[in-house]
Amino acid sequence: MLKRAFIIGLWLTSALAQAQERYAFQDSIRFLLEKTKTVDAMATASGFTMAWNNMSPEHQRLVRHHAETMKLKKFRVQPGLVDYYGALVSAIAIENADGATLTSYLTTAGQVLNKETTGQAMEFFRQSRLFFTHHVLFDSKAFVLRPANDR
Repeated sequence: MLKRAFIIGLWLTSALAQAQERYAFQDSIRFLLEKTKTVDAMATASGFTMAWNNMSPEHQRLVRHHAETMKLKKFRVQPGLVDYYGALVSAIAIENADGATLTSYLTTAGQVLNKETTGQAMEFFRQSRLFFTHHVLFDSKAFVLRPANDR
């Protein structure tokens, strides 16, 4: 009887410990984006874990700092956070940005977050995502502006 009580107590302790486990940063971002249930956000969420694992610890620190800043400024998930994380995913997965390029982008993003309004920062992230995804500066039905000699 004592053995059975010990096993049940051990099982309950391990079950409660697992329930209280905190999620990693990339998992919490993935859950946040997936809650919107939009195709765009869900695609970004699925790519973010891969992008996160390809970032250096310094880049990860900057992204965490940006996330805190965006939370304080009350950015909306859609489109603000989706565009920010989508730009990161596209920079790493599509553009194959090296460490220096990613550092430069994250530094600029930090300056935009600190100095610009929320609306201007959201526009910056939207344009960044457009650039990293399609390698264009402007895209409409009638006109596409592509950078020349950027590499």
